[in-house]
Amino acid sequence: MCIRDRIRGEHKVGDEVEIRPGAKQNDKYSPLTTTIKSISAGGEQLKRARAGGSVGVGLGLDMYLTRADRLSGNVLGLKGQLPPVHDELRLKVKLLEEGEIKLNEAVMITAWTAKTVGVVVEKRKEFIRVRLKLPICIDYGERVALSQRKVHRWHLVGYGKIMK
Repeated sequence: MCIRDRIRGEHKVGDEVEIRPGAKQNDKYSPLTTTIKSISAGGEQLKRARAGGSVGVGLGLDMYLTRADRLSGNVLGLKGQLPPVHDELRLKVKLLEEGEIKLNEAVMITAWTAKTVGVVVEKRKEFIRVRLKLPICIDYGERVALSQRKVHRWHLVGYGKIMK
């Protein structure tokens, strides 16, 4: 598993880690727990990795769980220290000049490395609530990119700050 642009903290070989939202089982996502077997960066094997940069993390997971990039967009962290998983987001929205988001419209949400489509189920002056097709793991207060589908392509129309 490749971890890109670690946000915070430190991981060491042997650490017990959690992956969220995790794997889909019976229409529900469950976090995965595993142990770090190896860490590498720039072709070198490391004993630990700190915030910043890209690292490869070898995990004790069955390859069935990781095939076809199934865990793409998931977040890895020390067990019990990850942000919450969201099926729905309440966003304070800042749109670009020509952007407008409508009720019941599909929008693409890009949050850290995760991308998912959602439907706007509530719209107020500067707030929207979006029901997500795939859950994402991200902290309150973080910003996500918002895109709309126009002429068969997704176009950036603004960003939203995740609110409680």
